[in-house]
Amino acid sequence: MSLYKIFLLLFISSQTLFLNASHFVFNTSTDKLISISNTFEDDLYTFGYTSYEAHKNIQEGYKKMFADKNSPDFDQEYVDTLEYLHIFSVAQEDILAKLLIRDPNLAVCFPLTLYMYKQIDKSEAFVSHLEPSYILESLSIKDNTLKKEFEDSLNSLDNYLENKLVTKKKMQGKKLSTTESYSTFNLTLPKQEAQRDFVDSFQDQLEKELEEKGFVIMDYIDYHQSFQDKSIEFGRYEIYRVYTFCDFTFSYKLFAKTDPSLGVYAPCRLYIYKEKKSNKLVYGVSRLTHMFRDIKMKDKALKNSIEFLENKIEAIMQNLESKKYE
Repeated sequence: MSLYKIFLLLFISSQTLFLNASHFVFNTSTDKLISISNTFEDDLYTFGYTSYEAHKNIQEGYKKMFADKNSPDFDQEYVDTLEYLHIFSVAQEDILAKLLIRDPNLAVCFPLTLYMYKQIDKSEAFVSHLEPSYILESLSIKDNTLKKEFEDSLNSLDNYLENKLVTKKKMQGKKLSTTESYSTFNLTLPKQEAQRDFVDSFQDQLEKELEEKGFVIMDYIDYHQSFQDKSIEFGRYEIYRVYTFCDFTFSYKLFAKTDPSLGVYAPCRLYIYKEKKSNKLVYGVSRLTHMFRDIKMKDKALKNSIEFLENKIEAIMQNLESKKYE
């Protein structure tokens, strides 16, 4: 078939880490890190988490695309900085279903990213995810029962990481500034008997537009089908699907050339849903300027590229509104 909310910097053991995330820091070899990552998905399943597509050895993709002189994307300033980079997309689906029933736009933060990396010539490796309090505040969730269920679900994940990795956990938070975290659009659906073809045509066009504009689709998740298969209540919707996607060149500049801990905020999410008895197909996308709203960014070119990418994504979304689907 790209990124999330980033903030002030702090230094821990010579590694720059970003606020509003939990960073599990541990000493390990690359071989041991790979061994741990290979058992993650099975381990997560034992305490109620679903792991979607796992993206392993992303640093090899960077090397192939930007270090090869025969590549059209060759970067003369390419330097190996990452020994290992891996992204898991995970969710505790019974909790996620409750969140999405409350507000369909909460998909801008889900599935949750578990981000694992190790830099070359460093003894420390990192596994990171966004802090639950940060997610809850940024999405304006005020239901105390739901908040507790969500925080408890991440506590179980944190306990696993601490026990599995024998880690030291570092986490920080800060008051968030207020900006809109997503943009939404909608299309009027045809009569019931033509809706399936309409939605299929829309998704084909969406994928085509993303690919033509240089984005890589990382995951596609049909939550409605997944929840139905697992008998999880999700009666508000007839359709609920999520894409995660990124701009590979931008992620390389950010993770490999700026700071790998930024990956905890990746990738972008695009969600599509139809509520029962509604004639509207709604789609929304996370906003890059919201993701980067609280960081003091010194690199003006990088800041400009964030705004450029957001405008490119918004243009795709607006263009989809003007198409005909049959």
